[in-house]
Amino acid sequence: MARDDERASGHETHTQKQSAEPNVKFRTARESTPSATTPGYSMSRAELAEAVNKYLWHTTKKVYNALDARAIGRYERGQIQWPTAVYRTAFRAVLGGQTDSDLGFYPIVREGSTARVPIDTSSKPSPEEIQHTECVPSNAPLTVPASPLNMAEQHEEHERPIVTASLTTGVVRVTHGMQESVRLIDEVLTLDHVDWETTLYVGDVEYHSTERGPYPNHQLRISVRPSAGFAALNYTDHDDPEMPVANSHNPTNPHPAVDLIFGGATGKVFPRTAAIPIGEAREALREWLRTWKRPTCIEWQSYDVY
Repeated sequence: MARDDERASGHETHTQKQSAEPNVKFRTARESTPSATTPGYSMSRAELAEAVNKYLWHTTKKVYNALDARAIGRYERGQIQWPTAVYRTAFRAVLGGQTDSDLGFYPIVREGSTARVPIDTSSKPSPEEIQHTECVPSNAPLTVPASPLNMAEQHEEHERPIVTASLTTGVVRVTHGMQESVRLIDEVLTLDHVDWETTLYVGDVEYHSTERGPYPNHQLRISVRPSAGFAALNYTDHDDPEMPVANSHNPTNPHPAVDLIFGGATGKVFPRTAAIPIGEAREALREWLRTWKRPTCIEWQSYDVY
């Protein structure tokens, strides 16, 4: 954790000092996040630092105390370009970034490095050529091309999902297979989400960070109040061309008089239009486990509404 604190507090490397440029994306994300203590104003640097430290304690049960308002200033000035994974995850959660690049974080490439090279666009196939190219899975023999139809069919139903869950209780769980994952869903729907949401990721591996952002990127944020009988879902999947970020939608009027926590780090709550009966939430979550796509059994509203 010493390395995490060093990177968070602004002890930047020589390479970072030389190439520092203001991180406009990071500052804009902070200034676009409402203050939890001063209505009508954006989150201050001190508030952001406090929210990140709180998130890290809640999710890791470890004390991270190097981040403060001065350190946030160094991030905004670009003096820290690539925080450690634990801080990148926390910043994404608090500021709502879906990928590291959304917040202006990019891996540092030192001069002369061959880790990444410029892309040669001259040899790229045309769109017409791409349309006539058969897709072959990475683990398939090169002499046996896969059928695009079969590939699509395989993605419709996933018999052995791997779910990574950060529960409202602060516990992180990983399940393998449909039966174990369904039991986890049923358990989540019995938990009273008072101060913190539950976040689920589904895919063929456990959730982890990559240079391009978190993977798998099939995410559902859940908040439940069992005593009221309602839950709210927030769906995120940038592979979805129609609605990559959406909230569940309850079309009935009047809307349920229940406030469901959206982000424990900021104190935000879901709009009341997102509150749906727990039974409908259960059906939607089970469909999501099978398809890894936005469930079709409930209605959705654009996240922009929130």
